[in-house]
Amino acid sequence: MDAPGHLNGQVVVVEVHDRTDAEERADAPLLLDRLRGLLNQGYKYLLLNVSELTFVDSVMLGAMIEAYSAAIRQGGGLKLLHVSQRFRRLLAVTKLNGVLTSFESEEDAIASFTSSSDAAGEKRRGRSPQRPR
Repeated sequence: MDAPGHLNGQVVVVEVHDRTDAEERADAPLLLDRLRGLLNQGYKYLLLNVSELTFVDSVMLGAMIEAYSAAIRQGGGLKLLHVSQRFRRLLAVTKLNGVLTSFESEEDAIASFTSSSDAAGEKRRGRSPQRPR
């Protein structure tokens, strides 16, 4: 699996691709290792570009959720970019579409980290985010 990342502000955008060999089930552990490495380096906002990802199973989904949880524990987050219709249906069926937020625009995804981290910060401080009345 090829998962290089590039920085866009404070967000690391990770390109996630399928492997072409027989070891496809090794993709999830490799991705998780890569994401843990980024989190350990202090990058807490991760955006996974999954436009080239054609196969998602429970192992891959589990790796994404584990990385999401680790990012949240560090005060960050993990979101998805360019999710296929098939992957979107999988997220809906597993009810993870409310956890793994997806975007079609990198700019919108990047902007969402700022707005969601403001709300998360309020929750961590014991306050509810302000909502318009």
